[in-house]
Amino acid sequence: MSHSHKADLAILTLTTLVAIGWVTSQLGTGIMPPLLFTGIRLTVSALVLVVASIVWFYAVSLSSQIGESAFITSTKTLLVPFIVYFLFKIVIPR
Repeated sequence: MSHSHKADLAILTLTTLVAIGWVTSQLGTGIMPPLLFTGIRLTVSALVLVVASIVWFYAVSLSSQIGESAFITSTKTLLVPFIVYFLFKIVIPR
């Protein structure tokens, strides 16, 4: 897949997600007050994040080699610039 096709797919996906979010927000604020809708949306987001964190912590706790788990966790942060370079040929400035 060429670089322009990847970019087009990324823009299409992002536009679709934004459109879905906009329609959902319009419907939600039409049914309930905007602050209540925002509070519910942020609460649900926080709960999803907590569940994901619990699953991650549980998986790490089952690991017999905690050092390897820490290495893998920190490696994902270090590899992002390289992945961006190889996928999109974008050099991250220092």
